Amino acid sequence: MSTLLIDLGNSRAKLAVFDGGMRYLGDVGHGRDPDFDLPARVGEVWLASVLDEDRTSACLSGLGLSGAIQHRVRVEDHLPLLPTRYASGQLGVDRWLGALAAYRRVRRACVVVDAGTATTIDLVDGTGVHLGGYILPGPAAMREAVLERTAIRLPDNAPDCADIPPRRTRDAIHCGALAAQCALIRECLERLGADAALVLGGGAGREVNSMLGGQGIVTEQLVLAGLAEVAAGERTCAG
Repeated sequence: MSTLLIDLGNSRAKLAVFDGGMRYLGDVGHGRDPDFDLPARVGEVWLASVLDEDRTSACLSGLGLSGAIQHRVRVEDHLPLLPTRYASGQLGVDRWLGALAAYRRVRRACVVVDAGTATTIDLVDGTGVHLGGYILPGPAAMREAVLERTAIRLPDNAPDCADIPPRRTRDAIHCGALAAQCALIRECLERLGADAALVLGGGAGREVNSMLGGQGIVTEQLVLAGLAEVAAGERTCAG
């Protein structure tokens, strides 16, 4: 029997097989059939979901997983793995799992960035305590906000951040959004000290890291990696 890890977001599900390690399978939109093969027999599902119970159940049923044993991970149930100073009940499970995965990877103080539709920036100290963090619009959302609320119309040429400061309006908007993200990330790194690591994920993670000089570790599936850590810890406790 296989064990699946599922990161269930607002519009898509990301899946991986867990067999002591993690093997990424792919992602699928809600209500759609995956274009990859699921294991023939799934015994357990470890799940991180931002959806309510009904939508979560519907998504699992759509994937043919309603009969598997389900472990829906909630922050409050696994706090010893990564204690937090964040307000109780307000820390999203996706942020907590990403911070857990990042800290377990670097084993030192770290800034954890998920740069997607929104950008989340979380700080973990050297003892493995989540100190808090920030939520701000992602780079694309920042750019869209400028265009939606102004009369600016841009040419079709691709943006380029080679010139700093930028010398074209498209570059000024594109690179300005990235630079705003980077400024806060640098401040967080300085707060944690010279030895702090930077771990990035999300659709814009590589682009943000490039503007930061490539100093960070870019990883594609932080939430699934955090789920793997939780599943491994539970198996150790049970065994």
